[in-house]
Amino acid sequence: MEAPPTISFTDQFADLQQELTSRNETLWQQADPALRYHDLSEFTFWLTGQLLTLGDAAQEVIAEEMPTRPVAFFVIYVWLERAKDVVILLRNTCFEQHRADLLKRDNRIVQGDLTAFFADTEEVVRGAVTDLVALPDNLTYAPELLERRIQKWRLEHSPWPVLREQFTLLLEQEEVLNNQVLRLEATEVVFQRIHAHFSKAFSSYLSYLVELATALGGGFSTNGAPAKEGSSAERLKALRKFTDWAPQPETSALFIDQLQEFTDALPKGEALIIGTEAGLLQRRSFNLTRDTAAWIQSELMSDVQEFYNRREQITNRLLIALRTGENRRESARQEGQDLLARDINHSLEQLRNNLERSAEKIKSLEQETGTVLKRALSIGNVLNPDFLQLNLQQTLHQYRKYQQSGIAELSQYVRTKAKQLVSRGRDSLRTEALSESERIVRLLDERKPQTAAAHYTGMFINTGFLGESFWVGRSAELQRVGNIIHHWRKGFRGAVLISGRRHSGKSFFAEMIGHRYFENDFVHLRPNARLSLAGRTLEPTEDLEAALQFVVENGRRERKMVLIDDLAGWQDQDSPLSMDVDSLLRHLDAYGNQLFWVVTTDSSLHQQLQLHLEINRYFQAIFPLSRLSSEEVVDAILIRHGATQTQLVDETGKELATEHLRQKIRQTIRGSQGHIGDALRRWAYAVCVYDGESIRLTKGARLSLTTPLSKNAGILLRAILVERITSEYQLRKQFGPLFREVFQPLTQRYLQLGLLTRLPNGALSVNPALTGELERELRHQSFLPPKVTTTNEII
Repeated sequence: MEAPPTISFTDQFADLQQELTSRNETLWQQADPALRYHDLSEFTFWLTGQLLTLGDAAQEVIAEEMPTRPVAFFVIYVWLERAKDVVILLRNTCFEQHRADLLKRDNRIVQGDLTAFFADTEEVVRGAVTDLVALPDNLTYAPELLERRIQKWRLEHSPWPVLREQFTLLLEQEEVLNNQVLRLEATEVVFQRIHAHFSKAFSSYLSYLVELATALGGGFSTNGAPAKEGSSAERLKALRKFTDWAPQPETSALFIDQLQEFTDALPKGEALIIGTEAGLLQRRSFNLTRDTAAWIQSELMSDVQEFYNRREQITNRLLIALRTGENRRESARQEGQDLLARDINHSLEQLRNNLERSAEKIKSLEQETGTVLKRALSIGNVLNPDFLQLNLQQTLHQYRKYQQSGIAELSQYVRTKAKQLVSRGRDSLRTEALSESERIVRLLDERKPQTAAAHYTGMFINTGFLGESFWVGRSAELQRVGNIIHHWRKGFRGAVLISGRRHSGKSFFAEMIGHRYFENDFVHLRPNARLSLAGRTLEPTEDLEAALQFVVENGRRERKMVLIDDLAGWQDQDSPLSMDVDSLLRHLDAYGNQLFWVVTTDSSLHQQLQLHLEINRYFQAIFPLSRLSSEEVVDAILIRHGATQTQLVDETGKELATEHLRQKIRQTIRGSQGHIGDALRRWAYAVCVYDGESIRLTKGARLSLTTPLSKNAGILLRAILVERITSEYQLRKQFGPLFREVFQPLTQRYLQLGLLTRLPNGALSVNPALTGELERELRHQSFLPPKVTTTNEII
């Protein structure tokens, strides 16, 4: 049997040119952008594969001295280099066509512009492919010229190995682009669901209010005549119906839980191709799940909280109106007083008017939220370099739009400065005459956030992780943790200890590690909290050793991060804290390369544990959260303030300009000495509601705890502050018989004054509003040693 005839290289080259011409003619028949992209991408894949095959064949021809060697030389040294430029053009065109399609879907360009763009790209690509096919006719068939070139090329290294790598890379890049197209299509669907989630929450509740207002107003005649017989009863019946149900989700927590399901469904790829420049692709490190969640937290959560605060206010108003109306209705029925029934109708009419005003405010909130979502969280923006970028400058921009002249602000500041100094001097003289108890009560009254401003102050008082957009300072520490985690994933030990004063940001820092490096998928060990892992459940316990064993048995195969936030919280009456810490250290040694351990503790407890157990030896790194700079603290407050979407105004209702706002923050937090938790609380305590939409700073002196403490008071408060959470049982064990005689009456007294608080489980703790002040005062009066800086080292 004869072997099939071999195709010469010249014929192979000619066949490719003919096929290229044919495909170039049929490539542009699709009008649909998605189909056009598919055809163009398929054509790019085909051409790149053909060029790889042709180049390999040409290299063999050159090496074997075949008769078609001149054509092979031309292909490798001239034609394939031009073909590479065409492939790059095709790759870039694929990307730009997909970007144009995204912009069209997002209504950022009109169909006419898209059609013109497609026509331009077709003309350019058609011409490039046609010129590539015609290139041999223009250059190769001049034998003398070609022979002279071949003599020169024989002295050079073949460019094919390098070209082959470049074509292979282009093939991989096209595959990446195709995968990105699929990921962005999935992203668009999730974005639409997020938009719908916000829209549905607002619109369903607005419909609810409209239906309720209609039901409440249905009994009145159009000519203002008195209400019909029984109309008040019908209205109350309708009111009861509407108070028994409300549109879902009913709470902000449920809203956020459902929203997280959407953001978790976003692609988690770490990079996107966002542009092309000649032969290069521009990439951006990106995580859609994390960055979308962070952006929503920063830009929209305050609006969501305000919406649900208004819902709660309306619900309370409805319940009060219902109870009042039913009581008055029953009284009218028993006493036969028509006047009371008419009063009920009048009250319900006022309620309906209030509901209409509330609906207008919620409608405005819905429009603002929808505008922000449409402008920023859209598929047409994904390929922008600054998509979902959150930085301080963007956050501060929210309240710069009404910035006024610095001269005017300075003038206002100078006019009020003298009055403030005089009032502070007078208040200082009055304070010196107060007793210890009076000072504590007065200070606590000043350190109490206003209930009406809870939606604002909660952003400053709540502890733990708020979102990556709220991160300020400590970037070097976070980078170090990332390096340790990188080595842990290679099999090395992984354990870090975070220490610091109370409210110094330990929980935020620890949860930030889990958010950034573990995609929020980490084990958070808390005393008396149920824990589920690998389908198994650990019932609430105060036994740290049992909790650690549960995590090891069910979580080490998944190589999770384990967070023990606040080591002191695990002490109980059954086992001293030293036993729990000893168990923890044994687990660190045994499973430090399978689980990544993050432990936080108060700096005072850390010093004790280091003294008695040398705890530092067990951790890769110790991170003492020292003071932040004053400007970092100011930035942290500005970011939180900006996220609330609330204006800070002066006594006349005029919004403060940025620099004036910064000055006010510096004045308010001056006594915090760079302690972030203390500064955030001071700011929260210093504001009050101005008109429901704005806040202002309260007047009055900023008090301090400065007061001489007796020896017994200092010893008791030191013990409670160092332990952080304790109980009468633990204090009795520590002080012995003296507790009943001396320290128990003091404990009861400070509980009544509010300096100490009793937690829901019966434990004792220092009032969070006074923790920083009390620690400074105890150090000043030598009940606590001078502050020791823990060495931040890698073991």
